[in-house]
Amino acid sequence: MTKSDEAVFVESAITPGMEVRQDIAERLGDRRAYTLMGAALIIAVKRKFPEGTGSAEIQAYVTEMKARFPEGADNFKPMVIEAIVRGLRGETHLLPDVDPNYLADMSFMLTYAIMSHENLKGDDLEAFVNKVIAMANGRLVFAEG
Repeated sequence: MTKSDEAVFVESAITPGMEVRQDIAERLGDRRAYTLMGAALIIAVKRKFPEGTGSAEIQAYVTEMKARFPEGADNFKPMVIEAIVRGLRGETHLLPDVDPNYLADMSFMLTYAIMSHENLKGDDLEAFVNKVIAMANGRLVFAEG
């Protein structure tokens, strides 16, 4: 069975060792690519940081991210990443005034960091990708782990 461009794009954005398929992102267009990545972020964050996760746990994860990705460590601002996580839970007042491009970059990096650590394969990867596409299509309003 041939995978859709959307499925290949999402897989490439969350799988260790794969390069993000910019060619597919261009075919999909910015709006659709960002919608897919936004859905992936929401689902990934809800998987990693269930309701009730405290600031200390989020801060510890940012420290772990810095260790896993030393080339980008200087760009990881714990306050911004915590604001992204908590903002997805409705606490939008915490989001500091930051450059939207930086925020998008950190959102993509956070999605990759969470999902690459899970290193999904086979049916688990397919289920995650299908959930992302369903959310991006408006068919999944609340995403559980």
